[in-house]
Amino acid sequence: MNLSLKAIEKSVAVQRTAACSPSIWSPPLDLWIKLNTKSACREEDGFASWGGVAQDRLSSWRFEFNKFIGIRSVIDAEL
Repeated sequence: MNLSLKAIEKSVAVQRTAACSPSIWSPPLDLWIKLNTKSACREEDGFASWGGVAQDRLSSWRFEFNKFIGIRSVIDAEL
């Protein structure tokens, strides 16, 4: 399958729009921890990072993490 650059750009734009929709956090089951993650890439220079937070069923913070993952494209940062 051969995709043009325009088709890929449109696909990425649609994914970005969908990713901006609000979400509702739901707690995990008893004795479980919920891990929420997110990645980001700055378009100007490609600096990318990812991170997350772990919470219990009472929404109490357990730990967080983050890491600079280098210079990446938006698609690479999300993968």
